Amino acid sequence: MIMKELSIEQKVRACNKALERARKLHEAARANECSEYARDFEEIFPELNESEDEQSKKWILEYLYDGLRKSDEQFKDQFKAAIAWLEKQGEQIPTDKVEQKFKVGDWIIGNNYDFVLCVENYNEYDGYQVKAQDDIKYHLTKDIEKVYHLWTIHDAKDGDVLTTGNFIFIFKRIVLPNDPMVVYYCAYEIYQDEETVGNGFYKAAENSRMGHLDSTTYYPATKEQCDLLFQKMEEAGYSWDAEKKKLKKIKRFEETLNNPIYKQLKNKKHYESN
Repeated sequence: MIMKELSIEQKVRACNKALERARKLHEAARANECSEYARDFEEIFPELNESEDEQSKKWILEYLYDGLRKSDEQFKDQFKAAIAWLEKQGEQIPTDKVEQKFKVGDWIIGNNYDFVLCVENYNEYDGYQVKAQDDIKYHLTKDIEKVYHLWTIHDAKDGDVLTTGNFIFIFKRIVLPNDPMVVYYCAYEIYQDEETVGNGFYKAAENSRMGHLDSTTYYPATKEQCDLLFQKMEEAGYSWDAEKKKLKKIKRFEETLNNPIYKQLKNKKHYESN
């Protein structure tokens, strides 16, 4: 009979079940002072060996229980509280009870990284599936929860493209550390009102500010939103200089033809050719 190979998920579950069963038998062997059987389990499953912390915890609990038995009535509540607190330390939370730190749709950023990622999916075996602003996808293990945090407006950098949903803009700075009001270079507004004709791109006046929105209202723009902003920017006759952090007016062919200096040079060249 050919045995079907288990998937990684099935192997993990089988291993967890075997370890849990061994742990119960190990505890029973120690409770009955069958040290030889207990050592056999510890050799097969090293996870069952007590660490120095566990041994210290056990000794302290023995001391506290002894104190509870011998102390006066007025001190018993203090001993009970200490015992209850210490017994909870180091408890293992079942895997199926552990919730992930980040939810689908969250924008996250690493403590030592500049790029932001959007969470697309999560499961306890593969970890997180995320997507960067350029649409490239990555798989990251659950360990990223130690070095990543939820993105906020305070993580934004000068020149980042952000959005509030219907308002896409190039971020300049926040006004005050505790105030989510932002200053921006330019924006493209997608009107939601059907009676409003067209959509609007506009260059912001110097130090133009966006109203007092909650900091969670802002989030990084997606690739589609970035492309839309720059498309409307070009249609309005501007380009973005990312290095100098400023908008540049695009000189169109029609504007060149109407330029007085261009007309003088053209007439001079025409006169000289004749």
